[in-house]
Amino acid sequence: MIDKILPGFAALDLGATKIFAACANFPVRSFGTVTAELRALSAWLKEQGVKAVAMEATGVYWIPVHDQLQVAGFKVTLFHGAHARNLPGRKSDVSDCQWHAMLYSHGLLRPCFIPAEPIRKLRSFYRLREDHLQMAAAHIKHMQRALDLMNVRLHRVLSQIHGVSGLRVVEAIVAGERDPEGLAALCDARLLRRKKTQLLQSLEGDWQEHHLFALRQALEAYRFYQGQIAACDQQIAAF
Repeated sequence: MIDKILPGFAALDLGATKIFAACANFPVRSFGTVTAELRALSAWLKEQGVKAVAMEATGVYWIPVHDQLQVAGFKVTLFHGAHARNLPGRKSDVSDCQWHAMLYSHGLLRPCFIPAEPIRKLRSFYRLREDHLQMAAAHIKHMQRALDLMNVRLHRVLSQIHGVSGLRVVEAIVAGERDPEGLAALCDARLLRRKKTQLLQSLEGDWQEHHLFALRQALEAYRFYQGQIAACDQQIAAF
């Protein structure tokens, strides 16, 4: 039976505001999650002779703790909590961090793969870019809804309201253009040859100011997120 933590090992139970730490021959100790508390945690672990620390992969809570401990010179292991929960032999009076420290010190925790720091940085840019793409897509829907409310059926004729032709027309509507012929002229020539009649019909609307306001806001928000995506692309290209 695993009933003790071997010297030199520790495990952390991470939360949003509290971190519980367990190591050999010392009661469980709690720390806050602000940076000063992370430094205090590192100092305490060193005082206890800890060389290696394990923590569960919990949301994003582990990332600043992992980075702080790694900089402080500890060997840091990340593990999946489900694996630890499925191992037999835990006593009812043992806390999570004590149980994990016992398993870790006996080599029974299966470590997660943690990419190298450059890959983690690059991945964060890609994830941020994906968030911006989703936000931009939401504002495309907002533009479509505003057009529908004005009975402007442009996005039923164009395959993409956020394509070159669609954005030209939306920008012209926001700028005050109301003439279907003038708006249609902003579209690609090939589209005009194939769908001019449909385009002209789709560009007659009920130009109510509150719907135009919504269209303007959606267009500005879409443009903003396009700028954010471009900034992410620059960071990614720099790698």
